[in-house]
Amino acid sequence: MLSEKRTIELLEQAKYRFAVTMSKYPHWYTLKDVWDSQNEFEEVVRAIRKYGERRKFIGRWYIYFDIGEWTYWSMGAPVEKTILINRARIQYVVLVPLSGAFPALISMRIIDIKIKDIPLAMLQKARREGLTFASNTQLLGLFDGNELIGFTGLLWYINKVVFKNHYVISGRRRQGLFREMLNFSIGLAISQGIFKGEATCTTLSLSEYLRRGFRIIKQYRNGMVKVCHENLRKAKCI
Repeated sequence: MLSEKRTIELLEQAKYRFAVTMSKYPHWYTLKDVWDSQNEFEEVVRAIRKYGERRKFIGRWYIYFDIGEWTYWSMGAPVEKTILINRARIQYVVLVPLSGAFPALISMRIIDIKIKDIPLAMLQKARREGLTFASNTQLLGLFDGNELIGFTGLLWYINKVVFKNHYVISGRRRQGLFREMLNFSIGLAISQGIFKGEATCTTLSLSEYLRRGFRIIKQYRNGMVKVCHENLRKAKCI
């Protein structure tokens, strides 16, 4: 069995590809066939399962092995039949305000949801305000306790992210929630190594993008505006 130190060395020096077909959940993978030693690949798979931690993701259990900002896992097939190792940047689902201006938000949480988790009345109101939903968007729900009070979406591409579906229920607006969800989304994109961001805004949200350095690149007849930022690392989290 490989030592934990040697396992880390081999994982860090491996060559990875971005998983284009799973852009909704950004991650990379390394193939057994490209390793110099297939025996070492199998030993690394065994080590991940020995040193890692069992966690649930979208209804299935995997063993994840964390190294710094990265986590590594295989799909659970027998070692000799495993053909790839995945890795992704570690994400934190607790929403801590980046600006520090709204300490009450620390008690809230933001987690993956599906469109069916959004109450129909909330969904219909969001659509009336101009929001559109795509099936390949990663949706994140903002919860205060067990109550869904807002949501946001990210549409992932190889070299950019599209911010979509930022929404806060009317009774919780003007409390900084929209602002902090946008801060969270920008931070999440940066953590995934994606630095170009785009969004199509309603008149309600345009100012929040402009104040972070996004520029207008297109205006639509229905009043919607498309904005872009070439380097999210320079976007101001207010």
